[in-house]
Amino acid sequence: MTDPISYTSTGFAGRTVSFDDVVRFEAKDKYTTVYTSDGLPPMLINDTLKQLALVHPELVLCHRAHLVKTDWIVNLTRAKDGDAHYALRLKGKHGQVPVSRRMIGMLRNIVGDLVANRRSEVSPMS
Repeated sequence: MTDPISYTSTGFAGRTVSFDDVVRFEAKDKYTTVYTSDGLPPMLINDTLKQLALVHPELVLCHRAHLVKTDWIVNLTRAKDGDAHYALRLKGKHGQVPVSRRMIGMLRNIVGDLVANRRSEVSPMS
């Protein structure tokens, strides 16, 4: 289990969230928004995406403004809206995250490996 990371958000005096509950990070202006699986509103933190990626290698930079936790990736798909041509579809109600053109090749490999690993974990042994 990862040590809890403390985040401070507008509207909250401060809240501690374990990295295990994080779905993704999104950079906007001078802040990073943290989206979690607990159903609570997103939180703002001061850490940059670069700092977060160095600390947590299980995060994938899919766009200059988006870091996604690999556990939450379902697949790489054509984007339905917005400027991105491709998007990562995430589990549950977490929607899609845009993928930059330069990251598509790398993400195809990562997502392919993730899907193959999940299938091998689920398939029964003969």
